[in-house]
Amino acid sequence: MPDDPLSAALTWGQRAILGTIDDLGPKANYFTIRRVLPLPTGDEDRIRRMLRDLAREHESLRTIVVRSGGTRTQRVLDEGPVPAAAEELAHGEDAVRRARVTAANLAETPFDLTVEPPIRYSIVRAHDGDAVLALAVSHFAADAYALSLLTRRIGRLGGGDDGAERPSVQTVDWQPRMQAAAEAARSAERRTERAVERWTKVLAAAAAPQTLDARPGERADRFVEWSLESADVQDATERSAQRTQTSPASVVLAVWCLTIAMLDGRDDVALTLISGNRHRDRERGYVGPLAQDTPMLARLSRGQFDDFVRNVHREALNAYADGRYDPAALANALGAVDDSVRPPSKVLTFFNDARGAHPASTAGRPPAGPALRRIGQWAQLDLQRFLVLQQIGPSCRLRLLVDTDLVAAERIPIVLAAMADALTAAADGTTVERLTRMLEVACGSREVPQDRRTM
Repeated sequence: MPDDPLSAALTWGQRAILGTIDDLGPKANYFTIRRVLPLPTGDEDRIRRMLRDLAREHESLRTIVVRSGGTRTQRVLDEGPVPAAAEELAHGEDAVRRARVTAANLAETPFDLTVEPPIRYSIVRAHDGDAVLALAVSHFAADAYALSLLTRRIGRLGGGDDGAERPSVQTVDWQPRMQAAAEAARSAERRTERAVERWTKVLAAAAAPQTLDARPGERADRFVEWSLESADVQDATERSAQRTQTSPASVVLAVWCLTIAMLDGRDDVALTLISGNRHRDRERGYVGPLAQDTPMLARLSRGQFDDFVRNVHREALNAYADGRYDPAALANALGAVDDSVRPPSKVLTFFNDARGAHPASTAGRPPAGPALRRIGQWAQLDLQRFLVLQQIGPSCRLRLLVDTDLVAAERIPIVLAAMADALTAAADGTTVERLTRMLEVACGSREVPQDRRTM
């Protein structure tokens, strides 16, 4: 442990995300999270004070990476960054729309975490004085759950425009330096041992060691992401979860497994789950990256889909239980030949239950039927397929990111629509065979059905 009281070893979550950032190099901006937040005040001084208070509360927002003698550590700076002068808009310009562009610009260049705190802000102020905050946050500082804590805290720190006193700066007991110290305990070593056993077992059962030929710079649109949002799908997954006594995420994961098996022509599916690791009270209020990858293997079975959901649910719970470990120790145990914290081979199909990172919205109910939208594209990533489940108010949102070397870009919305149909069909009980056939027929079609609303 460094002698400097403001320095500490990197946490496992920090090391895991740094490994991915290292792999992607100049394309690492995929791991920069963008947000646009309407502010409770348009007073620039008040906004800056609010953001200074936020960084004083949460050390992760003012932490940089220091390399010395081949070892990287974290170091907490005295102050966090504050935005420059506000961007003033002309009459009639939309501040939220402009802030989205600004946030994208802030996120375009990856963070140099050796010199720059892992968060950037910009204030966009409408002609009427209302202000919107555009921000870009490195995954090194916060995962999606932690960022949801920050956005709620920004609203409370801002107070109201009625002159009400701002809440005082809170003392946050659990910071990344404390997390790093806890991970040095003997009990944490046992966690890593269990993770090594799991990874070894799943990789051995996978079809073949999976590696990604990234070919950086070949195509700017190699990786394409679409989303599907539907209140009907949300209702259907809740009904299936209640009947099977599992969870909506396990129902979606089960259909994702059937989809992967259908696309790959296999009866077993190896995939990587994102383990949130937010179990204790101190972790539920912790701002910093805790999420880590954990693999699972699902074997298809004939018969009732409900039974398959229960099996997937059980396997996922076991995988999540092994989802906290020392990334470098894992990589070494799996045969890494250098100081990498990434396993030398991995499972490149992912699933993330991100519902806890997106609290219910007060917005009106979305369209009942699925609404499809193309989200974006990337030139280089360290995955092949990634399905994310989000909760947006009363709606379920599925986000599917795919390497178009595996699935043609125009077929990604077709796969999403087919999954939505399968989830809806499963609500009243059905068989694995029927759902698999539905997916085969739908994914074999050339167009998205006409009743889909494309946004």
